[in-house]
Amino acid sequence: MYMCLDCGTYYNKQYLTRYEMDSYNCPAIKCCGKVVNIDEIIAPSIYLLNHKGYMTKFCCSGHSSSAKKTSDNFINFYIMFDDNIIIPEELIPNIYECEYSIDDNNEDVSKEEFIKYNGYKYMTIRYSNIDDIDFESTHIEIISNALLLEQWCELLPEYNDKLNEYVSVGEYKDIRNKISELKLTKLV
Repeated sequence: MYMCLDCGTYYNKQYLTRYEMDSYNCPAIKCCGKVVNIDEIIAPSIYLLNHKGYMTKFCCSGHSSSAKKTSDNFINFYIMFDDNIIIPEELIPNIYECEYSIDDNNEDVSKEEFIKYNGYKYMTIRYSNIDDIDFESTHIEIISNALLLEQWCELLPEYNDKLNEYVSVGEYKDIRNKISELKLTKLV
């Protein structure tokens, strides 16, 4: 599925003109935003993140591809944010791990190195479950994570360069408390 990160419109690939590797120009007359290939189940959340200023670079909802218990069924959900988008860990649900990388070669570094670094730097949130589980269980967990992601995106405040400072002095306390309570929904 293809979606414009600016206007949120969904497109078929055949109607798009190439912008750069794996992205296209939005054909809407007044938009001309960046259209990217995106997993349908997390597309609304990715749009909301970008709309709130948390610009994303890459994402994946996870994979469920086999009806049997195999290593083809795994959850490796992630969102890599664009250069210099830094979200305070207090505003990230507990089930997500934060990873920090520098430059375009995605060299992993500590949070301290990441903050001090002056070049390109990318923050990634990740949720993984690589247990050998069946297709249905994997798919249910992917859906549950997509629901949690949507709740999180709705709670997040608009992004700005001072977000880390505001959180460190106690701003957004209500939002932080609500985010800390987010858990995967048990779907039946």
